[in-house]
Amino acid sequence: MVGKGFYMRTDEWWGGQESHLEMGLTPYALKMGFKQMYYTLGGKIPHWGLAMSELIADHTLV
Repeated sequence: MVGKGFYMRTDEWWGGQESHLEMGLTPYALKMGFKQMYYTLGGKIPHWGLAMSELIADHTLV
């Protein structure tokens, strides 16, 4: 399963109603981008990192 990943955002564990799961190439690309950014910046993620990943993963058709 090379080139495939998953993205999950949920608050159901804490009593919420939201659950979102995506599988495919876009989540894999986000994972590899995060890994590269993490190592390049010495373990510090920019303040816009999480918001950008949610926007890309939630609004991309796979």
